[in-house]
Amino acid sequence: MTPTSIFISYSHKDESLMEELFEFLQPLVFAKRIKLWNDKAIAVGDPWDETIKKALEGSDIILFLLSPSFLASTYINSVEIARAFELRKQGRKLIPVMLRPCDIDSHIVPDQQYKVSDFQGLPKNMLPIVKWETHEDGWIDVVRGIKSILPK
Repeated sequence: MTPTSIFISYSHKDESLMEELFEFLQPLVFAKRIKLWNDKAIAVGDPWDETIKKALEGSDIILFLLSPSFLASTYINSVEIARAFELRKQGRKLIPVMLRPCDIDSHIVPDQQYKVSDFQGLPKNMLPIVKWETHEDGWIDVVRGIKSILPK
């Protein structure tokens, strides 16, 4: 079975939280159920915009790691979110993951049919990872949610 390709879209201000998620997803990587991609995979000398767009196109699941910094990013809004909404129409899964409290209900990407808040997200009740008793508890909930949509 081919691993499910997961694209992780995040703000660099949330890099430490993204790395925590990466760690919690590693057992699924080792089991060859998923393969992960984020912009840290861009090699020196590669064109970053082109590389990001290619990885996004090749993904099965797109994770939006939500925070005020994520929602404020011009690049994330104009490129990653906009294209992810288009890919959603082609059957790709789009999963918002709430890292830090932010107002996703007011977040609108111009000329798009969807809003980030239109998609069922993680963790449970969209309680931000930073608000869980421990981050680990929140990440386990996120991993379980992702596992629930992976092919068996």
